[in-house]
Amino acid sequence: RSPWMARCHQFRNRPQIVELLRLTGVGRARIETGPGPFRLVYAPAQSPCEGPTIHHLLALRAALRAAAPTAAKPRVVVVRRAATRALSNHDALVAALVGAGIDVAVYDDRPLPQHEILALFATARAVVAPHGAGLANIVVAPRRAIVVEIRDARHSRCFQYLAEALGLRWEGLASVAAPAADFMAAPLVAPVAAVVRLVVRAANATLDAVVSKRI
Repeated sequence: RSPWMARCHQFRNRPQIVELLRLTGVGRARIETGPGPFRLVYAPAQSPCEGPTIHHLLALRAALRAAAPTAAKPRVVVVRRAATRALSNHDALVAALVGAGIDVAVYDDRPLPQHEILALFATARAVVAPHGAGLANIVVAPRRAIVVEIRDARHSRCFQYLAEALGLRWEGLASVAAPAADFMAAPLVAPVAAVVRLVVRAANATLDAVVSKRI
């Protein structure tokens, strides 16, 4: 329990990482930056993208959900990517969901305070997103949530594995864009009707579960 042992190191001072660490119980005074020197360094085992260590994952989920604001209204979160793998029909997808009576919140590439991100995803009844890092936020999603990932068949299944490890329902829908050689960067096209059907069905199932519980 010596003070010099109870510290966390990050090589660069990145505000988002500092805030994330604070939410998990590591205050700014315990964060070291730069190359050292240090008397002792303990490096926890890393979790590969395709298979996070389950106890690390669940510990992170518990800490972040405990820190998440609870007043946010349950909504469907649609992730917008502005650069690689952007949904070229994002606006049409959002319009179709709204037209089906779904309350939609858009999470995009703009920097947001970590507590606002947690508030969005911790109460999401569904998350719809193109393949990409924004899906990492499902770590705080409620266990009844559905994750709809728009993807190319050549994309990693890391977010499927993440969703399943967290007890979420994952649905992978193939992009209807023409196949591209640079599949990690090429725009994707969501199959709008299929997304709307999945989200509406999930929303109705959640409502039925709430009503049954009250009865």
